[in-house]
Amino acid sequence: MKLDLVTLLLVVVASYLAFGLLQWRVWLRQPQESAVAFWAASNLACAGGSLMLGLQTVLLPALMIGIGNALLAMGYVLMWFGLRRFAKQRVDWRWLALLPLAMALLFSFVPWFADHPAHRVQASSLLIAGFSLACFFQGRSAQRAEHLDMRRVAMGAQLAMCGALALRAYGVWQGELQGVNFVGGGSKLALATLLMLIIGLIWNISVLLMVGERLANRLANAADFDALTGVLNRSGLRHRAGKYLSAARQEHARCFVILIDMDRFKSVNDTHGHSTGDRLLQRFAEALRFAVRQGDLVARHGGEEFVCLFSSSSPAAGLEAAERIREACASTFVDTGGQRIGRTASIGVSDVQADEKKIDAALDRADEAMYRAKQAGGNRVEAALSPVSVDFRTATAP
Repeated sequence: MKLDLVTLLLVVVASYLAFGLLQWRVWLRQPQESAVAFWAASNLACAGGSLMLGLQTVLLPALMIGIGNALLAMGYVLMWFGLRRFAKQRVDWRWLALLPLAMALLFSFVPWFADHPAHRVQASSLLIAGFSLACFFQGRSAQRAEHLDMRRVAMGAQLAMCGALALRAYGVWQGELQGVNFVGGGSKLALATLLMLIIGLIWNISVLLMVGERLANRLANAADFDALTGVLNRSGLRHRAGKYLSAARQEHARCFVILIDMDRFKSVNDTHGHSTGDRLLQRFAEALRFAVRQGDLVARHGGEEFVCLFSSSSPAAGLEAAERIREACASTFVDTGGQRIGRTASIGVSDVQADEKKIDAALDRADEAMYRAKQAGGNRVEAALSPVSVDFRTATAP
């Protein structure tokens, strides 16, 4: 079966238009994802540009060539803008104004482009390939901060687009622009156009799925994080504790469970109101995050009770971390009505023993130790450690 380039062009225009309208609809339903609006505008601009270039032999050639190429350039700039917005980065609007205008003027009024279709196709192929590479590197950079499987597919599509554009430019260089118009028989132009159509379909589907993947991740995270403090909730801690424990043991490190309960927190709510209590909880959670290392787990276990999961190869590290947390809590305050309101914390620490696959038993031991700290007046650390840790602690105690 042979496919005429005109037929391919009509399919390309219809594809751009369909995805543009679909993405516009998606953006109207999820306006917080402004990247989708950029991708919708990109498809619509490319649809208009492709249609005008297809009509250049029928209607006002100079005008169709200038505006058509300007719209294509605008479409690829908007595609790149969409990736930047998806990564929460700013866009430079000057690209959207200056590049399409420059292309329109060059292709319409500079004889080397205006009088030689091959030069125009090769120049536009180089420009589009440049923005495809920009999209690839933008996606690769964003992937380090937020891993999304479908972004990998989109990045692959951009690299494949560079290959299709190279084939397109090679076909023009061999003189096919005025030659064969069918797929097969050596028609590199038609093959390149077909490849660009397929790659465009993959790109548009992957970015829509990428938006859905981010939304799914956010919903999953929302189920595992405490809405008030931003740290893990009880469920989130249990979901992540097993993986954390396995990683620590692979590095021959000991895991410690540190249970923190704020002293006399109820009096804050009773005297100063729940809004003050909520602010103090937020400050406590922030202090805990700074008191432990990046990668350690911090969770709100319920009410004014927090848990930290900490690992180290040093037997004394759990007590040292718990003491840092106690000091951080004691120096945490909120201002209300001209007063500085703060609370100390009672802390229990235990280690996860070698034969334990979950943190539940260690959490129970830390809970018992925390109640001993509470009964002793609060603002102190009590431990329920295995013999190795206890011996080390005793040997190094002043």
